[in-house]
Amino acid sequence: MTALRSYNPANPSELVTEVPAAGPADAADAVRSAQSAFDGWSAAPAGKRAEALHGAAAQLAAESAELAELISREEGKLLGAARTEVAKTVEQFRLAAQLAFLAEGSTYPAESAGVSAWTLRVPLGVVVAITPWNFPLSLAARKIAPALAAGNTVVFKPSPVTPGAGERLAAACHRGGVPEEALRVVQGDDPEAMAALAGAPEVRAVT
Repeated sequence: MTALRSYNPANPSELVTEVPAAGPADAADAVRSAQSAFDGWSAAPAGKRAEALHGAAAQLAAESAELAELISREEGKLLGAARTEVAKTVEQFRLAAQLAFLAEGSTYPAESAGVSAWTLRVPLGVVVAITPWNFPLSLAARKIAPALAAGNTVVFKPSPVTPGAGERLAAACHRGGVPEEALRVVQGDDPEAMAALAGAPEVRAVT
C-alpha cells in the first residue's frame, strides 16, 4: 500500500500527515465492512445512535484546539477560521443526534372507508461520503452525521489534500461510540479504488 502525504502549504517541506492510500481491494473491504455493520446499526434504538453522535461531538470539542491547528497546517486556513470550523462541526454532530429521533413516517386517509395508508422512513444502507479540502471537518460532518443518525453506515472518502483531518474526524466518532465498522475511512485518489468505492453494489447512496 502506498502512502498519502499532506504538507503545510505555508512551509512545503513540513510533513503534516502520512496515511496509507487505499487501493481497489481496500475500498471494497471498507464497503463490505460497512455493509456487515448495517443491520446492527440500523436496528439500534434512536437513543443509542444519538448517544454515539453526542459522544463524537464531545470528543471533537475536547480536541478542538488540536483539530484547529491541524486543519490550519494541512490546508492553510487561518487559525481563527479553523477554530470556527471545528465549533460548527461539533454543532452539526449535536444537531444530528437530535435528528435521530425524527425519522417519523406519515399517515394518510386511503380511498377505502376506514382504511389509512402510512409511510415509514427507513435507512438506505451503505452511504459513501466524498468530501472536499476547503472545509474538511464541517462539510464532512454535514454528510456523515445525518447519515449515521438515520441508521445508515458510512464509508468516508476525505480529500487527499486533508487526509489528517479526515482521520481525526473518524477517530473522534469511534471514540464517541460509533462502531468502527459503521464508519470506515478510505484515503487517496486512486481512480480504480474510487471506482470500486462508488460502483460497489452494496452502496446505496453517494453524497
